[in-house]
Amino acid sequence: DPAALRAVLADAENNFSNIRRVFGYTRLFRPDKTVSRAEAAAVLWYFGDQKEGISAQMALRQSDNLQ
Repeated sequence: DPAALRAVLADAENNFSNIRRVFGYTRLFRPDKTVSRAEAAAVLWYFGDQKEGISAQMALRQSDNLQ
């Protein structure tokens, strides 16, 4: 899927890269390989790009403040 490949490339190019944070500087992208819970949690822990981002902890705090 070309859109998915563009998203992977865009993620790999920024400082808060989810792919790099989980797998390190790998040249081998294997989407068929299963990941551990720790790897999945690391990817989901922080969302954003090199200019702006939010951690799961910050999102939970903001959610609590809205209630």
